[in-house]
Amino acid sequence: MKYMNKMILCASIAAAFGANAANQYSPEGVTTTTIEITKPVTITAQNSYKVEGGNASGGAGIKTADGSKVDMYIGVSASSPSVQDLRIVDDTQTLTLIAQPVCGSSVTPELDQAAGRSGVNTGAVTCKNVASMLTMASGMEPSNPAPGTYTFKQEYGTFTE
Repeated sequence: MKYMNKMILCASIAAAFGANAANQYSPEGVTTTTIEITKPVTITAQNSYKVEGGNASGGAGIKTADGSKVDMYIGVSASSPSVQDLRIVDDTQTLTLIAQPVCGSSVTPELDQAAGRSGVNTGAVTCKNVASMLTMASGMEPSNPAPGTYTFKQEYGTFTE
């Protein structure tokens, strides 16, 4: 009897583990997914608009801190007539700079007048897959603005379609 209990115990263990080995598996295919882990992108901005001798010049530029390429934008007025004839409005809406966009890597810029960005410059000029972009001022409206201080705010960042 003493040996019989040990045999029953061994048989029970073998049956328990052996039952798992008896499963029949019928593969139907393989599921695969790819996960992309991206590093955070840091974008820096530099603004150098100025008016001298009755002429507007300078620009606002943005670039990625590490040179990586992303889809980026800069805010412009939604009333900009075309991508090569941008309007950038000051906070009081009394002075407007006329500008042209430049995308890095010779990318063609696009204008999104319905971007709905914050402030008075609610449109966006966009550049896809670039490390930098800028808006260059070439004129202003009115051509002889009243003396004073004018503040231009342009939201900037990245976008996805």
